[in-house]
Amino acid sequence: TGLSNVTIANPMAFPSGTTTYIVVGTDANGCNNSDSVVVTVNQLNVPDLSDTIICIGEALQLTVSGPTGATYNWSPSTDLSDTTIANPITTTQVTITYTVIVTDTNGCSDTTSILVTAESKPTADFTMSTLPNCVGLAAEFTNLSIGASTYLWDFGDGTQSTDVNPSHVFIYGNSTSVILISYSAGSCSDTATTPISPGIFDDYFSIVPPTVLTPNGDGMNDLFKMDFPPEVVGCVDIQVFNRWGMKVFESNGLNSGWDGRTTAGAEVPDGTYFYIIDVNGTLKKGSLTLMR
Repeated sequence: TGLSNVTIANPMAFPSGTTTYIVVGTDANGCNNSDSVVVTVNQLNVPDLSDTIICIGEALQLTVSGPTGATYNWSPSTDLSDTTIANPITTTQVTITYTVIVTDTNGCSDTTSILVTAESKPTADFTMSTLPNCVGLAAEFTNLSIGASTYLWDFGDGTQSTDVNPSHVFIYGNSTSVILISYSAGSCSDTATTPISPGIFDDYFSIVPPTVLTPNGDGMNDLFKMDFPPEVVGCVDIQVFNRWGMKVFESNGLNSGWDGRTTAGAEVPDGTYFYIIDVNGTLKKGSLTLMR
């Protein structure tokens, strides 16, 4: 097996693995003798390298696997930190193919190559606009990144988004930072970070109820109500009581306002009335004077 000719004194041997060959020599008189030789096959198979991407302006380490004591020869030497080690660093700014020859201590060698594609890094950037609501501070994000194709938003509260322009509600009292990671087509990335402090609900609204109600249709003080934006109307509740403690009106979160009538629609007499305003759990108590 693996011999070019078994009947000559000096055949060529091409064994695929380590093999012991025996030769029997016979002279003209028919006398013979034998000997043997071990042909050791040293197999060097360097694993192929996977093509990769380098982000322009960054460094990339190349790594090839070789046996102990092996030598290395990388080419070309362009932008390589060392052409004679297994793991040189490249800072190439252009696409290039590197080839490496690995030679073991037996003199056996194998060659592999890697394509390094140079890619520009994106620029991550964003702005945000906020608006308070009953739950927290609602934020709308505008992505201003350049050279990116995919995005990862981290809102600092355990939630993330891959939308281009996401929205998110930050719970009151939980200060955090918003992180945007913008990725290019080849996964080069850049990061932008902005802190956000939602504060508390009371930071955004001043509860100053009117003190006089004159429901006469003249457009002045015709309703006892709080002028909150639509985003918080759902968490505003108003209750009005007469001086005997009987409830004459309740808004039930509608922020519709009191026009001096009972819930059944009957007009109440002029006088002093007492109110409790509940805005997202914040209570405001006081009195007002009704005059027609």
